[in-house]
Amino acid sequence: MKILTIGTKYWIGDLKPPTVVGADKPKNQPSEALVRDHEKQPSVGQTSAPLEPMKPIPHRVGSALCPLSDKGRETLNLRSELRKLDIFDVRVGVRGQHFVRDRTLAKLVFLKTTHSPLYSLGATLPGCGLSPRHLKEISTLLGKHKHSLDRVALVMPKSGYGNFFVDGNVSQYTESRANMAPLFNGLTLLRNLKTLKLNLNASAFLEFDQSLTALAKAVRHMPKLRDLSLGISRNSFPDKVMGEFFYNLTYQDELETLALNISRSGGIVGTTLCDAWVHVSKIESLKKLTLDVSRIDKFDDKVVDHLGLALLGLKELKELNLKINATRCTTEGIEIMLSAARELKQLGRLTIHAAGCGAVDHHRAKQLFTEFAERPGVVANINFVGDKLEFGLRGPHE
Repeated sequence: MKILTIGTKYWIGDLKPPTVVGADKPKNQPSEALVRDHEKQPSVGQTSAPLEPMKPIPHRVGSALCPLSDKGRETLNLRSELRKLDIFDVRVGVRGQHFVRDRTLAKLVFLKTTHSPLYSLGATLPGCGLSPRHLKEISTLLGKHKHSLDRVALVMPKSGYGNFFVDGNVSQYTESRANMAPLFNGLTLLRNLKTLKLNLNASAFLEFDQSLTALAKAVRHMPKLRDLSLGISRNSFPDKVMGEFFYNLTYQDELETLALNISRSGGIVGTTLCDAWVHVSKIESLKKLTLDVSRIDKFDDKVVDHLGLALLGLKELKELNLKINATRCTTEGIEIMLSAARELKQLGRLTIHAAGCGAVDHHRAKQLFTEFAERPGVVANINFVGDKLEFGLRGPHE
């Protein structure tokens, strides 16, 4: 699979690929020039000589039948890079310090000039001052390729700040309340989506309840979703909104990988977390679960107990990653988690990050993990050093 990376220079400059004749032809078809030259060849008469098997000639422009100049060859090579009829993978990225707010989000002109379907889209926009207009651009692009897209990754941590308060105009900041939802509504059109990765950690968009509500509804309408990674750390969502999101996860019948980063959630309480684990336990197809609940004061042994009970419903779970840094979890909570993990027959890997948990006895916890890892085919680790980056949710800014 070819991957075409669009860097910063394509965002700020005016990129317009050369117009190539015949760019809309299907793959593996000869060019018009090849066909015309072939038709001019004299026909071969009948002969009594034995026929030798013909070697297959690949239909490619620039073969011996159609010699090209160096310039023409470069043009055709460029076209072959821009057009991939089987798989078209585009990744775009720009950092906040290079983001030009007055420009359009991406100068992907070739997406407008070709009929090639887009199967994978990745956008890395850390610290960018995204406006409602930019979000609408992404939504429009998603809708254009709604029948083919099966992988989407939007990495937008720390985005949204600094773009709404322009010249002291607070009205633009209020406008984002109604314009974040269209981006998530655009995801509902992707009926064939299998992989969705959203990194909205510490984003200004997380200040509005409508954002998570729209995302919850979007997740509910993705019947083929296999892999979901969501980073919404430093959010201020109330309990009701968080509960609604976890409830909508229960509609995923084929979800195999789930990674959630809800660390530093200011408004969440223990009751919401307990209910959330119940909803997660109903995703029976889950094989890999990653949870980051670091620096949530309400995460204690009682919440761990409910999480352990919920894990018993995940019969297919093979890998469990927990990040509970700087929480109120104790050594007893670690024992509860290991006790539940022993009941999971398919579990082969268990990783817990517990840096900053003052009530956890490091020596005792490591001893418990050593005993747990003695099971055949099981890898278990507990880490007390540092505050490592979020599982699979980090962007190049981190």
